[in-house]
Amino acid sequence: VSDEEKETILACQSVELPSEEEIMNAVERLKAGIEVWFNGTAEARYLYDEIWGGLVNCGCWFNEWEKKCDNVFPSCPAFDDPGLDFGNGFYNDHH
Repeated sequence: VSDEEKETILACQSVELPSEEEIMNAVERLKAGIEVWFNGTAEARYLYDEIWGGLVNCGCWFNEWEKKCDNVFPSCPAFDDPGLDFGNGFYNDHH
């Protein structure tokens, strides 16, 4: 084992991982944050693209004054504007 590998092993051993409670709290926060996408209550919902086989967001023309989307499904601006939502409706920002 090289000196560099030994240093890497030592660095990994000294890392303090989150507790089980911290992990579970994070999981619950994540669940709460994405629930709107699964229960259909999100203003800009996700749709399955049957042609390309992916999930794309409908997009939202956000009204800063009213704090809500000006458009309502089936009006999906992300499918017409490649600059909206980082090009999500055009598969530009899928990872």
